[in-house]
Amino acid sequence: MKPTRNKHNLHSLNNDVCAMAQASELFTHKAAIYIKARPNYPVEAVDYIFSNFKTVKPTVVDIGAGPGRFTQLLMKRCSRVYAIEPNESMRKQLTIHLRSEKNLEAIDSYAEETGLPSGIADIVTVAHAFHWFDKAKCKEEFTRVLKKGGKVALLWNIYADTPAMQEYDNIIHGKCAIKEALYLREKEIEDNLNGFFVEYEKKVYNHRKEFEFSSILSLSESAHCTPIKNEHGHEFMVKQLIKWFDKYKSKGKVEFSYNCILFFGDL
Repeated sequence: MKPTRNKHNLHSLNNDVCAMAQASELFTHKAAIYIKARPNYPVEAVDYIFSNFKTVKPTVVDIGAGPGRFTQLLMKRCSRVYAIEPNESMRKQLTIHLRSEKNLEAIDSYAEETGLPSGIADIVTVAHAFHWFDKAKCKEEFTRVLKKGGKVALLWNIYADTPAMQEYDNIIHGKCAIKEALYLREKEIEDNLNGFFVEYEKKVYNHRKEFEFSSILSLSESAHCTPIKNEHGHEFMVKQLIKWFDKYKSKGKVEFSYNCILFFGDL
């Protein structure tokens, strides 16, 4: 059965207090799928962030860390990483995934109120999560925890503007969404940052990965708005994905093309 379509744009979500309060629970039953299926971030983006610091191993506060995909890229470069993640399931995956890391502290708190001491961080990072936060409150909190001269790095992995990716985006966030779907677009993301940074640089890193159908299904199930197995709408989603996969596959795989967008600057 075809699910009901729902859609939110970035501005309406950031003005919806109820939606923000519930955002941390959207992935409760998806944490294990998320860590397995989601793409990582280009090493070049992380290299650029750390190239701007004289400190050999800075202290980083990684906010909305989820199961730790981006956090893992920070570990060997930092003296200490504080991973802020309010969702218990996500935080559990993070501690399992990064259990061997001695310089990591996973903290049950929110972007708007981390509970960390003032002036503790050289860098605050947020990977594909800032759109769920209260921008004004975050700016206050990030400013408080940063050392003098500290920087903020905001990253998003968004679909590249190719026919395959745009059609996939519409399937996941349009046709198959069973919860209010958040569409992320580059221009809208940047517009929403108006007034957040005092000064920033923007960089875009294209990266690609080929997926077999089973991996694409897992990736689709990891979205905030889609059904997982045995939920209403899951069978419909599988059928839509099979049609899409058959249209774009080559040698049994489809290439996913992403743009990693990095905003790096001062508050």
